[in-house]
Amino acid sequence: MQGGYSHLRYNVNGHLVEARDEAKNRSLRYVNNAQGRVLKREETAKGSTYKRQDYYCYLDGKQIGAVGNDGVSRVDYAQWID
Repeated sequence: MQGGYSHLRYNVNGHLVEARDEAKNRSLRYVNNAQGRVLKREETAKGSTYKRQDYYCYLDGKQIGAVGNDGVSRVDYAQWID
């Protein structure tokens, strides 16, 4: 296991908006709704042109979907709905 440092940045509501992984030289940025749920996650690595993006959808406080450019989601949202 490789050691390292992460730098975390929060908005005025206490929600995580950025995490920087110094060991892997990458940055993760988040867009949250008022409840703090992640609506968008964006990952970039220094020296790479690839940018991973994920978007999340919620209904009544439950995640009902996700879409991104990193392959198919393996989450079965139908099982989450009561």
